[in-house]
Amino acid sequence: MAASPSLRVISSTLRLCRMLLRSSASCPKPEFKEDSVREVIITPILMRLGYTPSGPDRTIRSKALAHPFIYAGTRKVPITLIPDYTLLSEGRPLCVLDAKSPTEDVLSRVHVQQAYSYAIHPEIKCTTFALCNGKKLAVFSINDSKPLLILAFHEFETRWVEVERHLAPRFLKNPSLRKFAPDLGSALVRLGLAKNAKIVMLGMQLNLFARISDELMTANDARLGFVPSTAPRGADRRGCFQG
Repeated sequence: MAASPSLRVISSTLRLCRMLLRSSASCPKPEFKEDSVREVIITPILMRLGYTPSGPDRTIRSKALAHPFIYAGTRKVPITLIPDYTLLSEGRPLCVLDAKSPTEDVLSRVHVQQAYSYAIHPEIKCTTFALCNGKKLAVFSINDSKPLLILAFHEFETRWVEVERHLAPRFLKNPSLRKFAPDLGSALVRLGLAKNAKIVMLGMQLNLFARISDELMTANDARLGFVPSTAPRGADRRGCFQG
C-alpha cells in the first residue's frame, strides 16, 4: 500500500533529522538545538498524531500559568518550566510535551520533575507528560516513577504504533485502550482476505458476540468467558476476539 503524501513528508523529515543529528554528534556546539527539535522533529510528529493549531485536537505552545506555583504540603513551590506544547482535546489538557536540546538528557531527574510539576498543576491536571531531545522520546505518567515509553530516534518510524498508543488523542483520553491487542477481523480485512474465506480456529468455541460500544466487543469463549476486543465502526466483526 502506498504511503500518503503527509506520511512521505514526515518520513523524509525524519531522515533529514537523522543526518543532522549524526553530523552534529561530534561537534562540541551542535547546530541542531532545541528550536530545531521543536520545529523539525516534534511538530511533524504531532501533525501525524492528528494535532493541529486549531480544532478539537490541538496544541498550545508555551501555555503560561495564571498562578505559576504548586503546594507541597504548606510550602509554595514555584513552577520554573513552561513546556513547549500542551496537547488538548475538546479544550481538555491531555499531555504536556517539553522539547530539549540534543545535549540534554530527557531522563534527567531535574527535567522530569519540572515537567511533572507543570502536568499536575490545577490549571493543567493531565496524567501524561513527555520530553523529547531529538535523539530520544520519553513518555511518563504522573502515577508512575518509571517511564511509560522510551524511544530512540532511529526507532520513531519502526515503533510508530507505540508513539500513537501513548500520545494520540484517542489513547490519552482512554488509556485502557493501550492494553487492547489488534483486532483480528480488521487485521484480516487489511491483509486482503476474501469476504467468503473460511477461518478455522482449532480448539476455540465462540458462542456469542456482543457489542459494548463502537470500540469494544465481547466474545464468549467456553473456556475463558467474555473477552474484550476492539473493532472500528463498520468493520466485519466475525472472528474479532482477543484471547
